[in-house]
Amino acid sequence: MKSLKGKYLKLMQEKLDAMNNMLEIAQSQVFTGKEELAETEARAFADYYRMRMDYFARIKKAEDAMSVLDPLGEQDIADETFSVRVVGYREKMVAIARKMADLDSANADAYRKISVYLRKDEDNE
Repeated sequence: MKSLKGKYLKLMQEKLDAMNNMLEIAQSQVFTGKEELAETEARAFADYYRMRMDYFARIKKAEDAMSVLDPLGEQDIADETFSVRVVGYREKMVAIARKMADLDSANADAYRKISVYLRKDEDNE
């Protein structure tokens, strides 16, 4: 049983690592939504979301493996050390998800501006 819990925790760490990497990439992106940068930022958006999809695939893979192991029976939850670690991972994941949601909101605003500028350019051609 200990090996299942160890594998579960390892998968949680893999998921957390992927989420942290995705957050780091998101934080490194600066989308201004300025008209003069619209084409460059549009390409950067596409690249950014491709990278995100890779991280989402890693997260999904870890989640799928966790669901197969799913050692969270009554006996496992009674293991205080294990439970504390699981809760710790989950809290970190929730914090990252909140930060990502804030960044996504800001990015969505910039993307809307970029889309307007690009549409104007298409209409002028």
